[in-house]
Amino acid sequence: MARHDIASAARKLALLIPRLGSPFNGEQLATVAAIERVLKSNGSDWHDLADAITADRRKVSLRTNSPRRKPAPAPWRPAIRALLASAAPLLLWERQYCCQCLFNVQRLSSKQRRCLEDILRQYGGRAA
Repeated sequence: MARHDIASAARKLALLIPRLGSPFNGEQLATVAAIERVLKSNGSDWHDLADAITADRRKVSLRTNSPRRKPAPAPWRPAIRALLASAAPLLLWERQYCCQCLFNVQRLSSKQRRCLEDILRQYGGRAA
């Protein structure tokens, strides 16, 4: 089978691939399925993705033409990481909420910020 150029799907793949690092198996599986749909819609497969990742950067690049700046690190992330690493007796929903915010949220809404501040305050962490 001829290998396809997956550069046209790079933007979608770049949004999906980080979600593979989720701590939730269901989200990881859903992400794999979503990546496969993007690849198939482009006429590509996993082999094309692997080729693009390992190919000479001059020939194939997953980056889009416009350079993306990395967002500034969120000041609340270290507080959540420290809380999750501590022995704090978090409730299941609190632990899941902190993980979701840590892995899936670039910017906190005011409601998310208040919720995290309450959780951090309750367990002695820094305010978000």
